[in-house]
Amino acid sequence: MCKKILIINQGYIRNNLGDQAIRVALNKYFKEKYYEIEWSFLTKPSSIKEALPKENYIVNERVETQKRVTNILFVVAGIIKWILLNISHIKRKCKNEYDYVIIGGGQLFNSSNSYYPHSFSYSIFLWTFFSKKYKNKIIFLGIGCNNKFNFLERYFYKKSLNKASKVICRDIYSSRALLNDFNIISEILPDVAFYDYELIDSTKTVKEFFSLSIYCYSEFDSNFNKEKINKEEYYYKWIKILQNELKEDEEIHLFSTTSTDYNENICFLEHLKEKGLFNDRKIVVHDITDLEKLSKLFQRSRKVLSARMHALLIAYKSHSELLVFEISDKLKTFNKEYISSSASPGLFKQKIKKQLDIYF
Repeated sequence: MCKKILIINQGYIRNNLGDQAIRVALNKYFKEKYYEIEWSFLTKPSSIKEALPKENYIVNERVETQKRVTNILFVVAGIIKWILLNISHIKRKCKNEYDYVIIGGGQLFNSSNSYYPHSFSYSIFLWTFFSKKYKNKIIFLGIGCNNKFNFLERYFYKKSLNKASKVICRDIYSSRALLNDFNIISEILPDVAFYDYELIDSTKTVKEFFSLSIYCYSEFDSNFNKEKINKEEYYYKWIKILQNELKEDEEIHLFSTTSTDYNENICFLEHLKEKGLFNDRKIVVHDITDLEKLSKLFQRSRKVLSARMHALLIAYKSHSELLVFEISDKLKTFNKEYISSSASPGLFKQKIKKQLDIYF
């Protein structure tokens, strides 16, 4: 009789290819182990209608950035609404008997960088509460962790972690953050998205162009803008890298792994035109929302520049030369532990299998 497992993460999200890459890799590993797999969307468990999103999430309309909610009543009302919409689904799901309930991977221990709790915090809290209530074994797998939390986030995450039988992080930085903030000792595993790596004969692929993705400025400004630079100054940092790295007559290809980055790419291209920059070069904006197509783009890219960890990871698996736009400790850690090591993606895949085979 095959074992049964419930995996909870953001892999159903329609506007983030990084989360989809994690889901594809976990699906591959557990299918090879002949597990019966059930999935649930961490923050929108009642909304799942299909195994993976099939539609193109990118639209050619500019999406206005949502303003932060500052009224405490709206924050409380939003949390209550979420609980009412999803608690019955979570409870019903957790009543089933599973050999394991897996939460991860991805940057699930996140912070709102404000006084109100990040949606991940109370989502994880409810999932672990009912999983534990119905005696399902909980494992956090391949998670990333911030190092600053408000009071409610700290409460929800601490309670959730204490219900787990095992916590496995994707990097040293996250493991240290869990120890310092929650007194949780964790194990470290290469990012699970490496597991779907397949050997590519890179000698057969011509490296034709320079690829980059502009990280959404509003997200950067909310979470990482310590220098308080404006949008033009932010763009200048990207432009300077391009000027230093581009070869003569090399094409520029703009890709995205989130819808917000796609919209930022459009803004960036408009900025280049306004400033009369790179007019002598062909510039292409891609609307790729498929992992396989993105991988093929990277296989043809001489260099890939990004501030999205999983975009860099996918490019790493495609044997492109990587440039990390370091905006966070997470990216600095990824650069140090993975890219600077020059290790083969296949080696990380072997490490994942060897370590996970101990538990599953």
